[in-house]
Amino acid sequence: MRNAQPESIASTHESLVELLRAIDPRVLIRMACEHGGITMAEIADVFERTPKLEVAGLSKAAKSYAPDLVFTAHTKDGRVIEIWVFEAQLSEALLKQWRWGLYVAAYAAEYNRKALLAVFSPEPELRAWLRTKLIPKIQPPPLLIEPDQVERITDYGDARQRPELTVLSCIYHAHEPAPFADRVAVVRAALVAIGTLAGREAQRYTVLVMSLAPPAAVNQALEELRESGEIDERRYEEFSDSERKGHSFHRGREEGREEGREEGRERQRELLRRMIVDLLELRGFDVTPATQAQLEACTSLETLERWYAAVKTAAANHPVEQLLE
Repeated sequence: MRNAQPESIASTHESLVELLRAIDPRVLIRMACEHGGITMAEIADVFERTPKLEVAGLSKAAKSYAPDLVFTAHTKDGRVIEIWVFEAQLSEALLKQWRWGLYVAAYAAEYNRKALLAVFSPEPELRAWLRTKLIPKIQPPPLLIEPDQVERITDYGDARQRPELTVLSCIYHAHEPAPFADRVAVVRAALVAIGTLAGREAQRYTVLVMSLAPPAAVNQALEELRESGEIDERRYEEFSDSERKGHSFHRGREEGREEGREEGRERQRELLRRMIVDLLELRGFDVTPATQAQLEACTSLETLERWYAAVKTAAANHPVEQLLE
């Protein structure tokens, strides 16, 4: 793997999920509780469970869904009192308005206990989109983890003792409006923390920092660590000079993101098309080839969402062609 590109080692999303899995779940739950004003007083033990559930479709076979992380919180006598679902979100995805609501409802029904969902999304622009465009559409609303809930770590000794939390600190705090010197400080600490790790962990977290921290802050942090002798250059041999300076690495990342965003939008469109057809059939409407063709030809997410809402509330005798105007 010496000459492998970072993307072949681990995707950014997989790296973030593995980072969260490596952190004590009580710490993750505490972050979410601080944001939501929730008490942890009764929680004695927390256990991870297989993050998979199945739900029946409207007129299709049951489909499997898998959130990123699921934990059950227990009292001292072993009773489950809460279910926590954690999602790592690194792109815009309107389909999550259905998935996230489904996760909460399904786990609450399985355990007959309250289920809560918290979202880790380190980049400010995406977090703003989630906060204003997606989360208001979901009931109950997920808890969006903000930088105020993530401890800011810059001390090298602390970084070496708590490497995973230091990397999480970096990707959350290395952005504006924090002053540039503060952004560089959290990147420096993260790189020092990664230096205490070996093998795949080090590679994954390096990908995470290089992908989510701003290029200028990464470049400056590397220069300062090199000057102080605090960095092992061999750890970063898989990155060329230009990649360490952030140019080709981040340009390729942005191009890949745009491609990924378009793929995600097409998945959302296809999901909406299927849901509209299922709902029409369930409510007794005639789905003609012309209707199918109209749905396939529509590339606007906003239009498909509007059609879905119209079909959901329409009277049974309403002409289908008027619903899909």
